Order: sequence, then structure tokens, then C-alpha cells
Amino acid sequence: MERSLVRLGDDDLRRRGYERLTAMAGLDLPAGSSWILTRLAKQGAVVGEELARQAHVTVDHGRPYVDRLVAEGMVVRSDGTLVLTAAGHAAADRLFAARREGLRELLADWSPEQYAELGELLTKLSRAMLGDNADRYLINNKPTVTSSTTVR
Repeated sequence: MERSLVRLGDDDLRRRGYERLTAMAGLDLPAGSSWILTRLAKQGAVVGEELARQAHVTVDHGRPYVDRLVAEGMVVRSDGTLVLTAAGHAAADRLFAARREGLRELLADWSPEQYAELGELLTKLSRAMLGDNADRYLINNKPTVTSSTTVR
């Protein structure tokens, strides 16, 4: 079941994209910034060069995505290391919750409340699927510039 759910969710995530997921979370960020948020939430603080290496981009290419998060108060730079702030953790949690809800919608006939193991699996998979290596290509897209993060 877990493998099938991962496959359904993976196809769904790629089809709808991080942009829709970010909007579901009430955030106004480019997909690359959302990937960085979830990546940092999962792995912890990381040196900027290492994050760029993980994303297979140059530091200069990834900088606008990080700059956006810094401007929004979600990430701070500390001696070249990128660290999530409390606001960054909260935003990442909202992204994980939106992913969990999307997975739950795929299983509309199943009730996480009725099947406790399903609820646990949805939570586990929602965290595992975001910020994944397979989505690092999102950094390769140019970020769109908007004035600020919108919280809905």
C-alpha cells in the first residue's frame, strides 16, 4: 500500500507542482524556494554551497530562491550556513500539511481516523515527498518576483 501511495502522490505532486501546493499552504513563494524550505526542514542547517551541490545548480543560480526566503524572514544566513527561522519551520510545516491533505484526498474513500496506520503513513509520506532529490530541478526554473508572501 505504501508503495502505491507514494506512486500516486509522486505523480500528483509532479503534475500539480509545488506552486499549487505552496498556494494550498497559503504561501506565495516560487517552487524553488518551497523546495529549499522543505529540504532545510528535513535535513537541518546547511552551507549554501552544499545546498547548491544537492540541487545541481551554481550558488548564483540558487541565490534568488534563498534571497526570497531571507527577505520573508524564513531563513537566515549565518557564516555561509542557511538556517530556518521559526517562521521558516512554520511555513515548511504548512507545506507538509498541505501535501498530507493532498495525499488524503487521493484516498477519499479511506479514513485516516478509522485506520490509524493510514494517518501515520500519510504524515510520514508527506514529509518524505517534499524537498526530495527528485524535485531539485525546481531550482533550475527562474523564480518569479512577487512583493511578499501572502498568508491566506
